[in-house]
Amino acid sequence: MTRRARKPRSKRLISAAELYAFAELRASRLCIDRDCNLDCLDYCPAGTILEDAVRISAEYTDLPPSIAFFSTLALLGASMTQAGFGCKFQDGKFVQPNIWVIALAPSGSGKTLLLEDVSRFLLESALPQQLPDTVTAAAFHQYFCADTDDADLSYRRCRSAFIRDEVNELFKTLRKESGEELRDLMLRTYSGSSLVRATKKDGEQSSPPVLLSFYGSAVDTSFFKAIDSDDYDNGLLQRFQFALCHDRPTTRRSWYVFKNGVRESARARFNDAWTQILSRERVLKVTPAAMKAFDSWFHARFTRVGMKRESYFRRAAFAAYKYATIFAVLGGSESVDAVNLSLALRVIDRHLHDLERCMSEFTAVNDWHAVLLKIHVQIVESDAITRADVLRGSARGVSSSELNVLLQTLAEEDGKAGDTAARLLGQGRRTVHSYSPPCSPPKNTHQSLAA
Repeated sequence: MTRRARKPRSKRLISAAELYAFAELRASRLCIDRDCNLDCLDYCPAGTILEDAVRISAEYTDLPPSIAFFSTLALLGASMTQAGFGCKFQDGKFVQPNIWVIALAPSGSGKTLLLEDVSRFLLESALPQQLPDTVTAAAFHQYFCADTDDADLSYRRCRSAFIRDEVNELFKTLRKESGEELRDLMLRTYSGSSLVRATKKDGEQSSPPVLLSFYGSAVDTSFFKAIDSDDYDNGLLQRFQFALCHDRPTTRRSWYVFKNGVRESARARFNDAWTQILSRERVLKVTPAAMKAFDSWFHARFTRVGMKRESYFRRAAFAAYKYATIFAVLGGSESVDAVNLSLALRVIDRHLHDLERCMSEFTAVNDWHAVLLKIHVQIVESDAITRADVLRGSARGVSSSELNVLLQTLAEEDGKAGDTAARLLGQGRRTVHSYSPPCSPPKNTHQSLAA
């Protein structure tokens, strides 16, 4: 009997990681529906430039409004930090609202467009000093050491905003041996430390205290391919708050037109508000009621998060005061009270939720990809191999149903690997994984698994 020729397929493997994550998402739909409900308005202070950014994005584009929310929030935090705003605790500790956020969204979500045509446009009168797109430790350090004879310019430089599109490329650089010094310098800018660097030519040179704000954006799947488990353990990544932005409106638009001068009106309102803001007291006191609300929230959430993510949790929790300061300043409050903090804690809940999704639905797939490669080698190099051989060898610790997912992926390949995987798949009692979707996974690896 002549065997029917196999249908030609792409030689590029779709990783088992993608297939497994896609199947899990399709089966559970965990939190994906939530993203479509414009939930950022739940923690957006009403009547502020933040609400304007969200509503303009939602009404005049089909892009995720949460991108506009977080990019506007990051720029506002940098501007307020540069202007000297901050909150003061009863023990005298002073915290400024420099926030570090990474917005992650599928390819084509308009991350740059919303940053430029919404956030920057609306904040024209209050845009912070921006750090050049530097990638070396020497250039990074020199930027803060330059023009120290001009006190005002030096101060603004040391309170700059670092805006970085495709931030995954930066993390690739930081993972190299040549990027270790830059990583160390960046770490110090989160809490307002001086940056010290020594060269043979100039000797040791110290900058003024630096308090950097950071807004990065990237395609979600590309970002998590650029980092590994070691990155999650280092202190730099732990200082960032993740925002998975998949909240695209269901109505698609062929062209984005901001009608009726809606952006200009919002910008004019903010210009007036910013003038008033700059005339107010720059140090806001944290009220006892806010501290009590934070304490209750902290203990309730810590019980749920547990020790496994404690380092992330504590940094995220304390960032609530940075957000609350921004909200209080926008709302004209003279203190960080329980109302401001409650809104801020909703944002932190969002970040913690998205962090858990990042770790469970994206990063874990790297382990599956490693198993996939091991199975590929074993079935290519072995003759008359059985499922039991694979489960005892390259797939040790993998369940039979999980092995089906991996074999389904390899069966897409031409040659011995594809033929053997198809044969082994047929040996299983169940040839379809319990979570397998009714349709094929996306062929384009740049497409978001959760889109």
